[in-house]
Amino acid sequence: MDIMIFLGCILLLVLFVVVSVVASMLGIIGGVAAEEDDEE
Repeated sequence: MDIMIFLGCILLLVLFVVVSVVASMLGIIGGVAAEEDDEE
């Protein structure tokens, strides 16, 4: 049972990292897109 809880915590940490990375990538892409729009 402890192993299941441990694996559950790891899955939550992995999901949190993936979401944060995706959010940062979207932010960078949005910033680049905004800069390109401003140049045009």
